[in-house]
Amino acid sequence: MMRDILLGLSLTPGIGWQTIHKLILAGIDTHVFHFTVREWLKEYPFLSMKQVEGLTEWLVEDKLNEYKANLAKRHIEYVTVVDSCYPPLLKEISFAPWILFVKGNPALLSTPTLAVVGSRKATHYGRMATEKLVTELVKAGWGITSGLALGIDAIAHQATITAQGIGIGVLGCGIDQIYPAQNKHLYHNLAKQGLLVSEYPPGTKAHPGFFPQRNRIIAGLSYGVIVVEAAKKSGSLITAQIALEHGREVFAVPGSIFSQQSVGTNLLIQQQGAKLITH
Repeated sequence: MMRDILLGLSLTPGIGWQTIHKLILAGIDTHVFHFTVREWLKEYPFLSMKQVEGLTEWLVEDKLNEYKANLAKRHIEYVTVVDSCYPPLLKEISFAPWILFVKGNPALLSTPTLAVVGSRKATHYGRMATEKLVTELVKAGWGITSGLALGIDAIAHQATITAQGIGIGVLGCGIDQIYPAQNKHLYHNLAKQGLLVSEYPPGTKAHPGFFPQRNRIIAGLSYGVIVVEAAKKSGSLITAQIALEHGREVFAVPGSIFSQQSVGTNLLIQQQGAKLITH
């Protein structure tokens, strides 16, 4: 099955998005489960020896079955791009993830959501604005997607849980990693009441380079992105830019001209056409 092939490819060190794309275009199928190193190199000459050695280790039916059984024991599921439950909106973005590891209720991937993101250094104003907006959105039937980071993300997740709404947390690490540690309670609450999502295999530690990649998933899962607070150089602006590039709505909460945490949101309104929102 292609979903098992995608699982094996995602677990193989040295195999990234582009290589998976090449293998799919080349017509990879379940015959590779029995390939030798020589057969791999002959069939797919664009692979390096190191990649082939990894593939011969991971694309083995028995090993994948054992891995899937281990995932099930840990209440971790996976959704691939060939599955009917893969979010259609996410398929629209560039470099859509081939696989998502999920913890919680996978059916929530089809929930209409808006992303709420912002500064890790949230001000009192940012907290009040986030709690107000999220509470109103949940009452209106929207799910809330965010990145489980400190600051606005954490406030948005907590407000969603408090309002008994549907929350989706997108991680920049493996689905079994709690990062940052301060958000342990949010992680467990989302796993129980909502959904946690990661494109990285369990066990993958957080890395600075993973967070911009995570942001494209946050934007891709959502109909629009709300930026509550953001400094001039902020990861939240990356999420907003991805949303703009893919035809999503972008909203921004206006802030004080004296606050560094509102420079980014005010610029989104002034220069990028973000909709100013107050409720």
